[in-house]
Amino acid sequence: MGRTIYSVSKVIAYLRGLVNDDMICRNVTIRGEISDVHYHSASGHTYFILREGNDQLSCILFASDRKNLKAPLQDGKEMECEGRIGFYHRPAGFSFCVKNARLSGEGQIYEEYLKTKQEMEEAGMFAPEYKRPIPRLVRRLGVVSSASGDVRSDIESVAKRRNPFVEILLCPAYVQGERAILSIERAIGRLAAYEPDVIIVARGGGSDADMEVFNSRIVAEAVFNCPVPVISAIGHTPYEPILNLVADAKAGTPSEAAEKAVCDIAAVSALIRESEESLVFLMNRRLEQKRFLIREKQLELLRRSPSATLLQKRGKVEEAREELSRLITKRLEQTEGDMQKAKRQLETTMEQRLLFCRNRLQVAAARLDSLSPLKRIMGGYAYVEDTKGNSITGLDQIAKDDRVRMYFKDGLATARIESLERKTLMPEEENG
Repeated sequence: MGRTIYSVSKVIAYLRGLVNDDMICRNVTIRGEISDVHYHSASGHTYFILREGNDQLSCILFASDRKNLKAPLQDGKEMECEGRIGFYHRPAGFSFCVKNARLSGEGQIYEEYLKTKQEMEEAGMFAPEYKRPIPRLVRRLGVVSSASGDVRSDIESVAKRRNPFVEILLCPAYVQGERAILSIERAIGRLAAYEPDVIIVARGGGSDADMEVFNSRIVAEAVFNCPVPVISAIGHTPYEPILNLVADAKAGTPSEAAEKAVCDIAAVSALIRESEESLVFLMNRRLEQKRFLIREKQLELLRRSPSATLLQKRGKVEEAREELSRLITKRLEQTEGDMQKAKRQLETTMEQRLLFCRNRLQVAAARLDSLSPLKRIMGGYAYVEDTKGNSITGLDQIAKDDRVRMYFKDGLATARIESLERKTLMPEEENG
């Protein structure tokens, strides 16, 4: 009987079918140490190796499954990965498609963490309204940490550098192991009795198991019930520690916590100087505004005072007097001009009237001269009057035996009327 010879492709296909059709390989949980973690930026997939001794398994975490991770993939971490085993021929070999991953032994611990977290969240211990602000100026700083290690020196170094006058109260406590929970609770209570401005609960990192102490309900309640603000500075963990959630503030490192707790005195001094200058400027401007208002009120008071009113009235009287004098002067000038004009007109009129009267007088004198009895007397006629001096112009004015006086050009004669004879004169005689 001859041997059957298979091609490489058929063997790979056969093995792929065995693996892919196996029920266990479709959903399996494998524990191992993470190594060679590589994130592919183009696809978003993560590639890594799951090791145990000299054995290793190539793994891939697709970008769509990254949300299922309970902890970040880090070299050297022992984790439990859930997924599907496949056999691929380019290159030929097994590959583990990971759907979920968590720290080894995390299942029970993580479930306890989630339970405690949910209960405390429902009790309102994580609510923002219960978070107390960190005081701006801390004079007394409380620290809960291990008595040994670099945590204490880091906090003291940063705090003293920022504010040399700050008082630091250290209350040593166990930060890992079975005694850590009660030790941290008592340390927080003892420090609170000294009334510090803020308390830092600090640890310099450690394994995940060591950090579980800060997920304790007892520690969380001690922080929540503490009468002063508490800053959590316990380092990084795969998931958010309950102490970080219940504390009033959190920091990644003890040095960062010291910076948050203790203000920079130099910056505060500069701010004080700046505020002082700003206050002085505002006060001076305010005083200048008040002085300006006072000057305005003084001027207004002067304007409304009786003396100012009297002075104002006097000014108006002087103005009225000057205006009246000006008007009188103007009126007098106008009147004088009018009088001069009237005088000239009157003189012109009088001259014209005098000339007219003189002409009339001359005419009247000529007529009178022509009618003058003396002129007639000089022409051979006589002027007759009665004894009373009345002119006799007709016979009706005299009677027989009346005495009359007759005036001639060279004298006077007295006569007695002896008879009266009426005679009608001729026109020539009448005109003569």
